[in-house]
Amino acid sequence: MSALLEAKNITVELGGKRVLEDASLSIAAGERVALVGPNGAGKTTLVRALAGLQTHSGSVTIEGVAAHDRRARARALAYLPQGHVAYWPLPVRDIVALGRLPHGGMGDV
Repeated sequence: MSALLEAKNITVELGGKRVLEDASLSIAAGERVALVGPNGAGKTTLVRALAGLQTHSGSVTIEGVAAHDRRARARALAYLPQGHVAYWPLPVRDIVALGRLPHGGMGDV
């Protein structure tokens, strides 16, 4: 079975300090994955790198295609950070609908 999402040798430096080094993973379609570790282990940094929100070295492929195109990456995965502050009241339905934007609109959720 081919990987739906694959990351190889993901390395991230923040403020001149290496905070994540050579992280790799492969996730097949239908798999459920938990990213577990202590505070400061790099879980959020890795997820941000996979989503294209964090500068990194290494490679990320989605469905076998290099994930350089931001729109294609956004169509394949979504990232909603924990503890994100909303500066205006926004119903959960509308937050979920934001995930439709890369597909050309809000659509029906």
